[in-house]
Amino acid sequence: MNYDVKKWWIVCLVAIMVISPILLAGAAQADKLSDAISKAPQGKADGQIDPAAPKGYLGIPGGPDINLILAFCWAIWVGWIFSIFLWTFCPISDIAPSLNRLATSSEK
Repeated sequence: MNYDVKKWWIVCLVAIMVISPILLAGAAQADKLSDAISKAPQGKADGQIDPAAPKGYLGIPGGPDINLILAFCWAIWVGWIFSIFLWTFCPISDIAPSLNRLATSSEK
């Protein structure tokens, strides 16, 4: 395949990947959230939403007030922990097929 043709296909594929979420996007999620909040039982007991309470995260009455900088730092910390976990266990998964073949092989 010609280099220019390959480049054209790659550009088309990237364009489709960028444009398709925009074209296929549904209604805003805020509408669904506000509908769920309005359908929730109202009051001050557990499991109920107090409409008079100050609005917290995502505009939910009585919701927690989240420090977005602290939440971002927490997300980086959790991502770092998961990446360490994957760096540790991915080499083991590369060894696993050969160990499995050795352990389950009926040929000795």
